[in-house]
This record gives sequence, structure tokens and C-alpha cells, in this order.
Amino acid sequence: MVYTAKPPSRRRPVSRLRVQTIPNHLALALIGQTVSVLSHANKISHGVVAGVLTETGRPKLVVGRIQYDLNQVLSVTPPAFN
Repeated sequence: MVYTAKPPSRRRPVSRLRVQTIPNHLALALIGQTVSVLSHANKISHGVVAGVLTETGRPKLVVGRIQYDLNQVLSVTPPAFN
């Protein structure tokens, strides 16, 4: 018996899971970068992204032991190497 594979369709629906991976990849790319973030108290903080946590499917940046959403990032600066 011969089985043939059905060719993949060229149009695939964009799934919610696939769309949510973009912020996750972006957050992971920020590890080690220096960021300026806007805190909930409307103060600007600066620090190095130490890691990424996922809360309800959304990435949170860990900067100085505090978690920030991606939408709180104001600027990103690459690390300085001496």
C-alpha cells in the first residue's frame, strides 16, 4: 500500500499561539541589554534585563528583581564591553 502526503496549503491561518511567540522572542532577545522602563509609579528606572518570566502567556522582563511588561520599555541600549 502506498501513502502519499498531502501537500501543505500555502495559506495557513495565523494562530493565536504563533502570534504570541513574537513578544516572547523579543523579550528573550532583550536579556543582557540595558533598558529604561517606566514603573507603575510613573518613574523611569534603568537596568539590565536579567531574565524573562511568563505570566498568563505574556512575557515579563526581570530588571533589578522587578518584573516589567514589554510595553513599559522606553529604550534599549546594548551592553558596554570594556
